[in-house]
Amino acid sequence: MKFRSVELNDKEVILDLHCEINYECDAPWARKVPFEEYKKKWFSTSQPETFFNHLMQTKEDGRTIAEIVEDDDKIIGYIWVIF
Repeated sequence: MKFRSVELNDKEVILDLHCEINYECDAPWARKVPFEEYKKKWFSTSQPETFFNHLMQTKEDGRTIAEIVEDDDKIIGYIWVIF
């Protein structure tokens, strides 16, 4: 595994991963809909843009950890820690 800093061009993959995380962590009744339906609804809101903009703004603080996790050059996750 290797880690690298989150960049603007990572937006699509980070939002896809974040949507999956939201789905898995949501209430059982919310997960009764298929993931693709959940994803379509989530992406139709302002949440994805708000989330990504906040992530990028926090990178201005040198203490923030915002990294992409790759394994064999495939993105498998991200880490975002703010202080």
